[in-house]
Amino acid sequence: MIRSIIFTFFLSLLGLSSQRLAFSQSISSFTISPFTTQSFYIWCTDQNGTFVPYCTPTATVGYYPFTGGHNHDDANHGVAANEQISNITSNGQKNTNTVNALIYFNASRIGEQEYVTVCANTCTTATANVQYSGFQQLGSYSQFVKIGATGIHPSNHWGTTSTLSSVVSITGRYAADYSGVSRYQPVGVNDIALQGGGIFDICATPTSQPGKCVTAGYVPWQPPHNTHDFGTAVDFRANCGANSVLPAAYNDFVGYCQYYGLGRLAYLEDKGKPNQHIHCDGNTIILQ
Repeated sequence: MIRSIIFTFFLSLLGLSSQRLAFSQSISSFTISPFTTQSFYIWCTDQNGTFVPYCTPTATVGYYPFTGGHNHDDANHGVAANEQISNITSNGQKNTNTVNALIYFNASRIGEQEYVTVCANTCTTATANVQYSGFQQLGSYSQFVKIGATGIHPSNHWGTTSTLSSVVSITGRYAADYSGVSRYQPVGVNDIALQGGGIFDICATPTSQPGKCVTAGYVPWQPPHNTHDFGTAVDFRANCGANSVLPAAYNDFVGYCQYYGLGRLAYLEDKGKPNQHIHCDGNTIILQ
């Protein structure tokens, strides 16, 4: 019997990239950030664990539905051109008696749990956690309320630790300056990011302009809630509804975002629309 194994490539950093990595260990899972690439060696062993020369396994990618904060799935997920999951590429190198086949796991923009299946006579599967590392969930504080969770994205307040700290500071400063003003309410904190980051698919009607929606809603596995991939962007309600930033405080609130680390992109967004809000982001990267 020939078994296929997937191996990490870390020993290639020691100059062994062209040799069989006899001391590498098989893996059952790995974590990779969206839109990045990780290299792996694959080869075959027999039932005794002995390397089998000139046996090059195949490698494919699949996904686990309802992961990564996406409580939705559809028949086109991983199939349609605009809903692609991660993929495997290679340099065409085959296993010999000394050299191993090198493959590349190219992570998609979708933050979710996927898997790599490597097969010869039998198959081995490793779980791929496509996500940004270090995300935490926003806690509860008296100066804000968490809003915006939906059935398809039930947990929308994940972010980097520095972003969450900024949210606490921004809303605390707003409360200190305006809690004595008539109609003040704790501000509504809307979308930050999904649990592992990656694409936050909420756009129902895209326009010809990249990154813009006609109406709020959702198109599976597509932008343009662009800056919410990375856990560095926060939307604060400012539409004159419940828990909105007071209109007289808009400029001050943008200033708070700038002062407390979310000011690289801070402005009143969707002005005049029902979902008007103050968008504050500490990251300069914008994906289309």
